[in-house]
Amino acid sequence: MGVKVSVIVPVYNAKAYLDRCMQHLLSQTLSEIEIILVDDGSTDDSLSICRNYAANAKKIGGAVIKVIHQSNQGPAAARNAGLFCAAGKWIAFVDPDDYVSPDYCRASYEYAETTDADIVMFDAVREKEPLVLADDSMIIEAQDHIMNLRCAILYPYMLRYSTNLHIKDQYQSTHKSDIAIAAPWNKLYKKSFLNDNNLIFPEQLKTLDDMTFNYLAFGCSPKVAYLHRKLYHYCFNKKSITNKYDPDRIQKDLEVFKMIGDDIRSVKSGGKSHDFEKSYDNNELVEKSDNCDESLYIAYYARVIKSFAILCRLCFFSPMSPYDLIQKLRIARNTMNMKEYAEAFDNIDIKVLEPRLKAVVFVARMKSPFGLYMLHVMQSTLQRIL
Repeated sequence: MGVKVSVIVPVYNAKAYLDRCMQHLLSQTLSEIEIILVDDGSTDDSLSICRNYAANAKKIGGAVIKVIHQSNQGPAAARNAGLFCAAGKWIAFVDPDDYVSPDYCRASYEYAETTDADIVMFDAVREKEPLVLADDSMIIEAQDHIMNLRCAILYPYMLRYSTNLHIKDQYQSTHKSDIAIAAPWNKLYKKSFLNDNNLIFPEQLKTLDDMTFNYLAFGCSPKVAYLHRKLYHYCFNKKSITNKYDPDRIQKDLEVFKMIGDDIRSVKSGGKSHDFEKSYDNNELVEKSDNCDESLYIAYYARVIKSFAILCRLCFFSPMSPYDLIQKLRIARNTMNMKEYAEAFDNIDIKVLEPRLKAVVFVARMKSPFGLYMLHVMQSTLQRIL
């Protein structure tokens, strides 16, 4: 019998976590799986650990273990390398600093086979806090419902407006909105669906490539399923690349906005949901149209504003920034005035935003970078207290 599930693990300097991750993968109750470890140019002992597991696969669990080694190219390229050599009917992604339940593969595979969906979502646990989407498992085929999921991939709070999906009331709360709907690790993907739609992780993006991948994938799928089971354990890592000072984050985010904006324009004009090779004029703004679902624009603007708030922490006002306060304020002001951010601040329906982002929009509309700095200080202080 062939491989049922290929589990792809992008590895970069993960020696502190790899053993835990692998022990859980090797304890799966589904036997017909393969584990693909993609070492993305690690400088620690990660590669040797991966090769040791592959060499001793029959002794320690019996699963087929493949190891790919490549120069450092980022998580998108690592996941794609795994995709290109995967033999499984279904594809799963696991981060090396996380771990999974024993039924992670079996439960998601059996539900995928039963529903014949293109993508199966399931629940996770983050530091003992459940990341639960809804009260019951379901099949989602109505295109407006899948559109709602695409919007939520960009901005999770949009799920508050998806009443027909019976989403949990937690989205009315200010502290439980960060459902991991944009992540690849709480999903199972049909490999033929990915191949037929030329879906890969956009390697040209240096941030939010996983969010963009799922946004595009959901746009190609006529059937998505949700399994109401907690199968994945997400472990927050403060050393993650998504939590470090990044002076280039502004440009990285702009590349993401361009790709998503291009897709919205393509959907508006009745074209294919995505085309990684297609290029547009960099000066072209996202224009509203009655032919495109308005919720996509709302979600797009909300995502831009959320990214701007993240810039305050990781770029403008990071304690690791080499600039003095005057220079930091100048960078914040210049970014605030860029067309992508200015358009989002001007056009967002503020009631869809969570409270902290409403405050960001209020300050941005006042054109006050110092007010933005004070807001950052207050929010950082509150986070330390709480």
